[in-house]
Amino acid sequence: MKAQQYCIGSHAVFLIVVSLFVGCKNQSTEPTNHYPVITSFVASSSQAQLADSFSVACSAYDADEDSLAYNWGCPSYLIIKGASPLTPYQLQNTKVHTVLFYTPDSLSILIDTITISCGVVDGRGGWASTSLLLPIKR
Repeated sequence: MKAQQYCIGSHAVFLIVVSLFVGCKNQSTEPTNHYPVITSFVASSSQAQLADSFSVACSAYDADEDSLAYNWGCPSYLIIKGASPLTPYQLQNTKVHTVLFYTPDSLSILIDTITISCGVVDGRGGWASTSLLLPIKR
């Protein structure tokens, strides 16, 4: 509160200036977006075998009930069922939460594990991601 005195003729006038900004916070009018939460990420097998396939399932939810999309990735020597022939090791922006991976007949390099990753997005800027390591049985 701020008070100032002004004289008008022979009368003193007090001008009181009160600034009230109750409820005038700078608030966004858009609701808060909750990020997706991944609740499980599991492979159908405890190890991958050459010349075989395995699946991985990603379970997730969104508190805002936003529609979720999944982005899958793996090493370039694997093939994801349903992926583009140009990028068979990626499956992007899909509603599929269980994916089938095909392993090659052989590997010319010594690799003992495969990394499978999945990102989940809610279309409003929220995301979550996870990955798993799967040993290769030779």
